[in-house]
Amino acid sequence: MQTAFSQFKRWSRRASLRPGFTLIELLTVVAIISILTALLLPALAASKEKARRITCSNNLHQLDIAVAVYGTDNDSQLPLPEPFDQHWPQRLQPIYNQAQVLVCPDDSSASVQALNAGVTNADVAPRSFVFNGFSDYFGDWKSAGGTYAIGSQPPLPRPMTDLAIVHPSDTVIFGEKATGSLAYTLDLLVPNAGYLSDLAENRHNNPLQSAGRGGANFAMADGSIRYVPWGDATCPFNLWAVSDQSRLTLAICRPKE
Repeated sequence: MQTAFSQFKRWSRRASLRPGFTLIELLTVVAIISILTALLLPALAASKEKARRITCSNNLHQLDIAVAVYGTDNDSQLPLPEPFDQHWPQRLQPIYNQAQVLVCPDDSSASVQALNAGVTNADVAPRSFVFNGFSDYFGDWKSAGGTYAIGSQPPLPRPMTDLAIVHPSDTVIFGEKATGSLAYTLDLLVPNAGYLSDLAENRHNNPLQSAGRGGANFAMADGSIRYVPWGDATCPFNLWAVSDQSRLTLAICRPKE
């Protein structure tokens, strides 16, 4: 027993005499860890941003499908931009079903958590997207003597069909709505291009949310989802317009950073 205790004391004495890490070595390890962290964090943030943008694109795709199904059930008609009784979220809700589809993860004003309790009226649900109001089409239609739908209160124009969209792959159906905007539809005929304040054209790939940078997701009339850099949806042609003339005359080109 005494021998074992003596051996333990000798081992403890030798262990205590072993040199530990010096201050320089510790600082070197800390510096290496800091460098690795600095290298990995941007890549991790970019990966998370890409995942959120993909989710946003998938949600837009579901809404695009809902519009297509609505058209199939209604003689190729698109939902009226401003129905007197309900807006497009409620009108299309039986098709897309889950209210979470209305939310883009990068939209700070729309909370998915607010949807978890269930939504009975999709028009008041958190929402990150805005529908094309086709205002240039209805303006041209009205000036050409178009008649209004009978029985609507107030009277509304007859719905347009998808055949009216000459460039389906280059015409926006849904875009990303600006944080805090209450707009359901985008009206190209708002004076001084005031509709631009309803759009989130730089929500993605723009950590500082700087004007003139980044881009946004758009659902097109042909069913595709496209990422468009800031400003390119309105220049050199306005992709929110239907007619060739409007696409050119309503184009807005802005300087980029």
